[in-house]
Amino acid sequence: MEMPSAILAGVRHIFDEGLRPSHQHREAEKRMGNHEGMGGIAEASAAPPSPLQGRVEALDAADRIASLSPRERQMLSALMEGHASKVIAFELGISVRTVELHRAHLLDRLKVCTTAEAVLLTLRSLIAPA
Repeated sequence: MEMPSAILAGVRHIFDEGLRPSHQHREAEKRMGNHEGMGGIAEASAAPPSPLQGRVEALDAADRIASLSPRERQMLSALMEGHASKVIAFELGISVRTVELHRAHLLDRLKVCTTAEAVLLTLRSLIAPA
């Protein structure tokens, strides 16, 4: 599966630089007194994960993707390529609603909330540290 260079550049940036809290997150932490969830952003970006932890996460991601049906994997592949639901529906000869149902099922089976998280999970499964 070939990915657009912009996606690869973004993924490389995330893996090289890590995710850092934005100015808005820091301001929200100050206003909320660093309540649940907000403090975790700074902590998570402070220390890089160990190679073992990265390997475990990659294997977990691969297991989740292996649990998908062939049609759901086909949807995930199309989503990774950046295709819209209408385009996927046209290419597969199915309705847009059916594409949306497959997308919802694959998000549920991968235990993620957004398509972006599904793409990141897929990339994490492909980039397993040695």
